[in-house]
Parts: sequence; C-alpha cells; structure tokens
Amino acid sequence: MGKSLASNKSLNPTKSSAKPLFKTLACAVVTFKEEIPEAFIKQLVSLGFSKKRTQKYSVSQILGIRNFYPEIIFIPELSEETTEQIRSKYPLIPFVSISEKPSHLSRSIISVLEKSELTSVPLESKKKLNVDLSYKALFDNPLAAILITKPDGSILECNQTALNLFGYSKEEILSKGRRLFIDHTDPEFHKNLEERLKKKRTVGTLKVRTKLGENLICSFSSSLFEGEDHVLYSSILITDITPRNVAIQELDKSEKRFKSLIQEASDIMSIIDESGNYVYVSPTAETVLKHSAENLMGKNALGFIHPEDLTKVEKALVNAKKQKRTRVLPFRYKDGNGQWQWIETIATNLLNEPNINGIVVNSRIVTEQIEMAQKLQNIMDSSLDIISTIDKYGSFVSVSKASEAILGYSPKEMEGKKLIDFVYEEDIDYTVLTAKTIIHGKKVTNFENRYVGKNGKIIPLMWSGYWNEEQNLMFAIARDGTEKQKTDEQFRLINEELRLSKEKFLYSLKATNETVWAFDISTEEISWSEGINRHYGYNPPDYKEQLAEWGEKIHPEDRKRVFLSFKNAIESKQENFWFEKYKFIKQTGEISHVLDRGYVIRNSDGTPKKIVGAMLDITENHKKSLEIEEKNQKLAEITWMQSHVVRAPVAKILGLIEILETTNDADQKEKALEFLKTSAMELDQVTRAIVRKAEKVRN
Repeated sequence: MGKSLASNKSLNPTKSSAKPLFKTLACAVVTFKEEIPEAFIKQLVSLGFSKKRTQKYSVSQILGIRNFYPEIIFIPELSEETTEQIRSKYPLIPFVSISEKPSHLSRSIISVLEKSELTSVPLESKKKLNVDLSYKALFDNPLAAILITKPDGSILECNQTALNLFGYSKEEILSKGRRLFIDHTDPEFHKNLEERLKKKRTVGTLKVRTKLGENLICSFSSSLFEGEDHVLYSSILITDITPRNVAIQELDKSEKRFKSLIQEASDIMSIIDESGNYVYVSPTAETVLKHSAENLMGKNALGFIHPEDLTKVEKALVNAKKQKRTRVLPFRYKDGNGQWQWIETIATNLLNEPNINGIVVNSRIVTEQIEMAQKLQNIMDSSLDIISTIDKYGSFVSVSKASEAILGYSPKEMEGKKLIDFVYEEDIDYTVLTAKTIIHGKKVTNFENRYVGKNGKIIPLMWSGYWNEEQNLMFAIARDGTEKQKTDEQFRLINEELRLSKEKFLYSLKATNETVWAFDISTEEISWSEGINRHYGYNPPDYKEQLAEWGEKIHPEDRKRVFLSFKNAIESKQENFWFEKYKFIKQTGEISHVLDRGYVIRNSDGTPKKIVGAMLDITENHKKSLEIEEKNQKLAEITWMQSHVVRAPVAKILGLIEILETTNDADQKEKALEFLKTSAMELDQVTRAIVRKAEKVRN
C-alpha cells in the first residue's frame, strides 16, 4: 500500500506539525441522540474537521437523502441489518464507530482511512504534485471533483469527477486554470480565498459555469499545504449542490408554511410518550389553552384532566398505544387561567416512527359547542314536542323527555329501537317511504302518521324532519296531533256551516235585486258581486273597478250629491252608515232607480279601512210609487169635488126643502120644486163626474 497515514510524519495528527488532509472532508454523523457528544466534537475539531461540516442524521434520513455524499460516516452501534443498509447506499464511504472512547477516536479514524486506502499526498521535487497510488481511492472519489492547485489559480491535477462536472477536457482545465469554470467576480469567493490565506483552510460555496453554459451552485472545501520544495499548494474538493440547494429552498418554504399553519391554527398539536408526558407542544397552546409550550414540556397531560373525566382519558391512552388512530370523546382540561375547557382529541400512534417515537395528539377546543349542546338538551327536555335524532337505519339515537308524556315511553325505552316498532301498522309503509325521502336530502314538514302508545292507544303525530349530512343523522320533531284532529274537525264543521251560509246567501242574492259591493279605501277599488252583471249588464274584469268608474254610472243629476254623502260617511268618525237613493245608468243606457246602503269598517283608531254595502234596484217600486202618487192626486181631486162641487147643489137642495116646509104659497112651492129639480140634476152631474174619476183611479 505504500506509506500508511499513521506512519506519515507530515500527516500524523498527534504531532504539532500536523497538516491533516481530511480536515477538508465532509462528515456525517448517524445518531439517535438529541445532540452529538461534546467529547466527540472536540476530537473531530482537533483532527481538523469543522463543526459546520459535521452534520447529524437519523438512520431514515441517511438512507433517504439525495444528492449528498459525505466522505466519512460516523455511526453508533446499530443492528447488522441497518448497518448493511447504510453500507449498501454508501459502498465507497468509510465508517467510524462513535461508540469508541474519545481518546481512541484518532486511532479509529486513521485505522479506517488506512483500510479504505486513503493516504497522504506526497510532493514531487519538480514543483509538481504526483498522486500516489495509495491516494488513488480518495482522488478518484466519484462523489466530488478534486483539484490540486497553486494559490494563483493554476491547476496541477484533477480527477475524472471534475472533468464530468465541468464538461472540459483535462488538457483544457490544466492549461486554463480555475478561471475557466469558477466565477471570479463573486465577492464571496474572494472572501474565501482571503480566509484560506489566513487560516490555511476555507469552506463555502462556488458559482460554477460548465462548458455547456449551465450555471451550478457547488459546495467546496480547500486547504493550503507546503510541498517538499517549500512551495504552497492547495487542494479543493467541489460538490454540485444545485439540486440539493433547490431542495433545501423548497424544504425551507415547506417548513415555513408548516410553521405558519401550526402557529396560526386553532388546534393544538402535541406529542406525548407512552406515559402521557409532553415531549412536544405546538405554539398555539399559549393562545388556545393559555399554557406556554415550555410550561407544558415534560409534564404529564393527565395532570390537567378533570377528575370526573380522568378514567375516560386514561382508557383512551391505553387504546391509543394499541391502535393507529383513537378518537377521544370531549373531556375537560384545565387551561392556564385555571378554567375548565372542553377538548375534543384525535390521537395517532407513531411510537414506532424513529423521527417521532410518540403519540401525536391533535386537540381542539369545543367548549362553546358543548355548552350549546347542553343548552339544546335543556330545550329538548323542556319542549312539549318530541325532538329526536334517527340514524340511516331508522333507529332512534336520541329522544327528548316529551316522549313519555305523549307516547308513554321514556327516552331510554325508545333509543336504539327502530321507529317502525312504534308506528301504527297501517302507516308503516308510508312512514318508511317518507323516511327514505328525508335520508336522500329532502326536507319534509307536516308529515302525519299514527303511533301506538305504551297503553295501546293510537296517537296521531305530526312530524317535520331533515337529514344532516355532516352528522349522518335525521333530526325530527313530532307534535301530538290529538288536539289538531279535534281542531280540524271543528274547523271542518265551521267551514261546512260557512259553506251552507254562503250558499244560502248567494241564493238569496239571486232571489232579490241586490248587488253586494266592497270599497277598499286605500286603493279606491270597488269589488262587485255578480249581480252587477245580472241586474245592470256590466262585466268588469274580476268584477272590480275604480271609484271614478262607478261615479260615471251615476246619473249626472245625482252624481255630485252621492259623492258628497259618500265622502262625508268616510270622513265622519261618528257615523258608520251610509244611505242614498239615486239613478244608476245600466250598460244599455237605461236608468235604474237604486237604494244603496253601506257600512264603514274602521281600525281601532277610527281610521276608515273599507266600506261594504249592497245596492238594491228599486225601479219597480219607484214606478209604483209614482202610480200611487198619481192616484192620490186624483183622490184628492175627488175629495175636493166632494167637499166643494157637491156642496153647492146639496146646499141649494137643503135650502129649497126648508122653503117647501115653511111656505103655504102655491106659487112659491111650485118654483121651489123647479129649483129643487135643477139642483138635483146638478148634484147628479157632479156625482157622475166623481164616479168617473173614481173609476180612473181604480183602473
């Protein structure tokens, strides 16, 4: 193998003149512990490793990581199977056990490097560095580009990985130097060169441009060492981290997003161990539970549970350790202010996940919901109606106390049983069909069926129900329909009486000449019965018309008088009756004499609202009245004739009779008889005239 690293004086780490080459190597530590042992870190630093280059990974991370290949892996004591998995992923990477004592660490590292054929780099006296065969395993490392350079930037040697990474031939790289592919305008690169000049080593990132024009972000480490010719040389290890850089940025975004969700969420996320001790608490605990995460860490969650709920939560914890997912029904938890908050929790068992090694608990405050539910329960219990929930199989889940008063069954006697077990046999099919309709999303109201009470009595119920998709339950309210049945029967009888009364009224209207009307004061609209058509020939739409249209049908001689009295009746708060006779013009133009009467309906404050009335056709009565008046006139004439015209001849006759009775003179008696005869003839003529007039009156 040539000289070993342990025997090479220039690289012996125990000497004060040590120039350790492997201080430029990346280092990965696999551990289950929270922190890398401090003694181990000190030994790495004393050997030339940097804390920045020492990264910690779990087994799952080191097996899953991509685009990163450390040069040395330090591992704890692992199972043979796990160790083999790591060796299979990193076949060329040397392993060092971290179970060694710190004092033996240097020897362990050197021993591993010797076995891996990693040796020192001997210097050539002709100012050119040759790669010893014992160094070949390191130099030809396919995971990093290795350059041996002078501080001025000229390149003396490079490996195949460098050629593959930069895309140039070896001749191009050796002839052009590092300016060929490294961005020398990057100020960070110049800072790294200054650091290397002062500290003999540096670590950082480079901007590299390949021959194909691709821009890469690379990590690099570089050390200065002195050759046998006392010339200063440098080694540079370059690794393309462009994919890793992108992945890190995405990971950073994802981590920030996750943190934002955790911090802004209203739920509390925590991790507890098998005993219930908090090992992680999200920041939301402070805003939601008034407990800081630091205050809860290490404490047992069961210590914050209400004594009455403790047994329930302890059982849930036992179940959570046996199964993947456990839902814990609401329980009371004491917050930082000493108040009890209702909490609903879902526990996920990740005890076998190395990165978690605990039970993940997601909790949310449901105090308002529980208090609301309690209020609703109180409402349910005080309700006179049966309030219930029914599952998709038709079984009662919950029933309010009213069931006992209405059906005779207590809630416990009904809960868990099929609703059709209580339905009257003749109504079962209809009830099942309606229940299916509700389950399919249709809201049903005023559904009526009959139940059989505990005493065997048939009880009518009136139901309303809807399906809650979120809770997968039907919510239903049932009201005792017994009183409704009685009320319905009463209404039926009343309606029947009203129907008969209306029928009688309509028949009576047909038997008379009256037309019923109603005047709406707010709209000034008159509604007529069909008599407006039957008696007067008008057929307005829906038998309605405006007040002005009615006014046009009133004879001009009467219009002003009728409108004035109609207005006075509306405006007067003392008088509610209206009465007028007037001439009404028919559709044919004929004149009907009508007697119109109305009653003013007022609000409680006296404001007129409506007038209802009836218009009677009194044309025939009017004609008869005229005839009677005419006959009365004739009778008056007869009476006048009797009292005046008949009186004259009668007076003469009476006077002549008196003469005849008192005189003895024959001549006077003869003359008196002639006058008597004449007077009798006059009386006869008057009597005949009276008879003729009387006959005319009679006819």
